[in-house]
Amino acid sequence: MNLSIFLENVANKFNDILIYYVPRAISKEFKSKNIKVIVTEDIYRIIKFSDFHLTMFSTCSLESIVLGTPNIFYNYNGLANIFYERFLPNTNYSFYISDVEELEEIFSLKQIEIDIVLQDKLYKKNHLLNLKKFIEELDL
Repeated sequence: MNLSIFLENVANKFNDILIYYVPRAISKEFKSKNIKVIVTEDIYRIIKFSDFHLTMFSTCSLESIVLGTPNIFYNYNGLANIFYERFLPNTNYSFYISDVEELEEIFSLKQIEIDIVLQDKLYKKNHLLNLKKFIEELDL
């Protein structure tokens, strides 16, 4: 099932949520009223203020973790696993799903422990100090 059909199914099953769809190139119209196509907004702003970031294999999944928004990977034809599971394992900040039914449990989570990623996966220890030293060494 392609992403458009999957999103329609999600919107129909969970009609109390709002889905922002940000297309890469071609805009798509949806039948469900709780899917909004966004073409002019900043994607990072949208991700920052979202409860979850749903993708198949977008590199925005890396940025969403830094922004504090957990990923839900729709594992269409196994592509999400191929591209991302090695870097973003199936944990409490990245979820890999194959059908709409699996979303029920994810949506019921009360708290996502995102700081595990920020400390151990994406940044080198003392990253702020390292960055400050690097900038000082540039002597601008």
